[in-house]
Amino acid sequence: MLFHRRAVYGRNTIHVPVRSILSLLLLEVINPFYIFQVVSIMIWIVIWYYFYAAAIAVMSITGIIITITQTRKVITVNKGFLDNLV
Repeated sequence: MLFHRRAVYGRNTIHVPVRSILSLLLLEVINPFYIFQVVSIMIWIVIWYYFYAAAIAVMSITGIIITITQTRKVITVNKGFLDNLV
């Protein structure tokens, strides 16, 4: 019975692709929030508020780094967990 089901339905596996850090960075940077942040930085620079523009840039870069790090960690942990189930 088990062999018949496996022949009909295939293996019950979940494939979790581990994206590269560069692809995660690209996906995060094209997020509309960060596009808005870049426009805000440019506006603040044009009206000579360099300190405020720098603060926005530092907070945005920090947020991107933290998000990429957490996403990569969660993906690798889940992939390791799912690989050990099979």
